[in-house]
Amino acid sequence: MNQADANQFANLRYHWGRRAYEITANASGWTATRRDDGSAVHCRTAAELAEQIRRDYQARPVPHYLPGLGSARLGHSRQASTGSWPGSMI
Repeated sequence: MNQADANQFANLRYHWGRRAYEITANASGWTATRRDDGSAVHCRTAAELAEQIRRDYQARPVPHYLPGLGSARLGHSRQASTGSWPGSMI
């Protein structure tokens, strides 16, 4: 995997792979597997995969809570003491 692919891989995993999808890449392409039902999409490029993930998630959002993964969607968690999002100004 070259540096550009490594950067795209890290970006996809950060935005989608923490709670909603398992993102993998190999010589045959890129795969996103839903963490709720195991269905997967395979694409030749990271850009194609990002588009397919957006379409899939828009059509069928991954539930906020998945056993073993906690209750925060896409890896973002509320701070228990304030109820605010980490890094927010409120």
